[in-house]
Amino acid sequence: VYARITEDEPTASLQEQVCAAQILCHAKGWQVSKIATEIATGSLSDRPALLDLLFTAEADWDILVAAERERLASEGLEFLQGCLAATRKRLIFADSLLADADAIKRMSIETISSEVAQ
Repeated sequence: VYARITEDEPTASLQEQVCAAQILCHAKGWQVSKIATEIATGSLSDRPALLDLLFTAEADWDILVAAERERLASEGLEFLQGCLAATRKRLIFADSLLADADAIKRMSIETISSEVAQ
């Protein structure tokens, strides 16, 4: 899971992004192996947490979930997706969840309910 805000955004936005991505992962049955967050500009060259997540030897993941496309990269996203696809990795965006706060609440309640039932 990757989340990013700029310096002028509230920290709560970072938490909302992580929450939406985690809910999506749980709903899809995907295990979250790492959460990377940072406060940075949109420039890919100034994003150490993202670069670490993408390119370290420990990059043992199949799907990278970000809340919104713009949080991952405002430019060069197609190139990044192509590079990751060559290594059989995918990018998924949870922005539809962020756009619908009620969907987040419903999925949260369903997630909690299913865990309690188990």
